[in-house]
Amino acid sequence: MKSKASNNEPKENNVTQGKFLIVSLILGLAVLLVVILRSEKPPDTSVSDLTKAPARVADNNKPVSNGGDVEGPEIESHLGKDDYMIGAFPPDNRPLISAEYEDDGSGIDANTVRFLMDDEDITDRCKITEEKVTFKPAKTLKSPKHYEFKVIVFDKSGNPSELVWMILLKPC
Repeated sequence: MKSKASNNEPKENNVTQGKFLIVSLILGLAVLLVVILRSEKPPDTSVSDLTKAPARVADNNKPVSNGGDVEGPEIESHLGKDDYMIGAFPPDNRPLISAEYEDDGSGIDANTVRFLMDDEDITDRCKITEEKVTFKPAKTLKSPKHYEFKVIVFDKSGNPSELVWMILLKPC
């Protein structure tokens, strides 16, 4: 009997090791798949055209010269030089979100300003001037939640700039 048991042990160990190897391989592939899926963000077609310079033409239908202006506008959010904030906005978590911009070259083309919240273009809900864009949510924002804000603006020579910042909104 002992000889049969000892003959079966190596076979059982080999089978157990084989099963362990297969399970480990499957788990490894599953982890790799999760990492790949998290790192690849699907293209957002609603935003893709926002970073293309608008066609600029003069009255004679010829392209406008940039006059040597090759620098995009400078943009600063309401957070100043910071790009991340954690906070609550009492009483209703409807913060006034804003960004200021300027361009010493050809000047700001206010018609090109785009404002995005979590990759959704919300420009039509913003107040836009030659110097600033502001957004005040109509409803209380969900919290706790991360919100990403992005401003895209072009100068009159067609040079783009963008600024991205995040807010971790805490409950009031």
